[in-house]
Amino acid sequence: MSRPPRLIHLLAAANRRVMAIAEAGIEDLGITTSQSAALFVLGERGPSSVTALGAALDLGQSATSTLVQKLETAGLVARTDDPADRRAVTLRLTERGEAIRRVAARRANDLTRRMAHGLTPEERAVIAHWLKTVGTNTDAGLPPEDQESTPIMTSPIVTDDIRTTTADGIMEIVFARPAKKNAITNEMYGAVADALEAAEADDAIRVVLIRGEGGDFTAGNDLGDFAKIAAGQGPAVRHVQRVLKQLARMQKPVVAGVLGQAVGIGTTMLLHCDLVYVARDAKLSTPFVGLALVPEAASSLLLPAAIGHRRAFAMFALGEVLSGFDAAKIGLVNAALPADDVLGAARAAAGRLAQQPIGALKATKGLMRDAAAIASVMDTESKLFFERLQSPEAREAFTAFAERRRPDFTKLG
Repeated sequence: MSRPPRLIHLLAAANRRVMAIAEAGIEDLGITTSQSAALFVLGERGPSSVTALGAALDLGQSATSTLVQKLETAGLVARTDDPADRRAVTLRLTERGEAIRRVAARRANDLTRRMAHGLTPEERAVIAHWLKTVGTNTDAGLPPEDQESTPIMTSPIVTDDIRTTTADGIMEIVFARPAKKNAITNEMYGAVADALEAAEADDAIRVVLIRGEGGDFTAGNDLGDFAKIAAGQGPAVRHVQRVLKQLARMQKPVVAGVLGQAVGIGTTMLLHCDLVYVARDAKLSTPFVGLALVPEAASSLLLPAAIGHRRAFAMFALGEVLSGFDAAKIGLVNAALPADDVLGAARAAAGRLAQQPIGALKATKGLMRDAAAIASVMDTESKLFFERLQSPEAREAFTAFAERRRPDFTKLG
């Protein structure tokens, strides 16, 4: 008996969804697709033998052993050996592995809801059965037919240090931690990522505007978080990668209004904004090398392209600061204005963009950016950045910061 063409199409879509689930939410988690799949299996079945894990993933003995070794090295699983039989090894998720599995599962559940939108009950039943058959069903399953599709993760991150407002098609995202010069914590990154993802998915939102509360845009990453990672005590999920990835793939226009300090990611995120208005006395800096780190947000590609290799290298390697006035003079930003005029100019520009045809805006932005090249550079930077965070040089940098002294890198060779 032949299936109707629409159902064949839906089954093909389901097959693509299986691949999407395997990759859902893992770009920023520092794990591969196969590692993500292993976490799902252990999360669903509980402690399992190496043989059972390999069978569930349809992997041979050699491939399974390699996978398990990488999971252990990453601190995602732990093994328990049977004293009576050395060949009998039971694997279980560590606390970090379970935390990452939960994040990936929430995002996979959201994909399920999106896919189910608009299907008939019969079609939903077929898709649900097919997903169960191939072993990729998530805890949520297919939601009731009248359940509304959710645009972002099912458990959005809430913090008083990030505020969002939406009016007239414009979402404003505000760094609201002025007592710390709006230094960004991991929790704040998570809230910003949630907001960006929601804005991109919501048809009512046409433009995003990013600004800081008080006299600064942001002092960059909270160095306390960096110090924890350098000491091996970092969070299971670094939400900064979610922010950077989402900024890089935003189709809708992003506007920034910058006062005071814009340090590190405070400057590099501007490279992903389409319009930038700064105070004349704003201070843009990217002092990554001084912290024993490397550039991020694809800034090693985008900043030299914008201002030239030598000026960009001086900002990265020597921590040279670029004033808002000079940033406008060399074309890095749209305009440098008196501080009191910056937010008004940014909001006016966002308002004009919100009245433009959104399809043409998205197409134009897509033509102007090489998304594949940006993503590739960002991935390379991210890997090196995380490695550098755990280096002896980084530990010296953050120890010196905590002790209020200058770091001494010469003793490290």
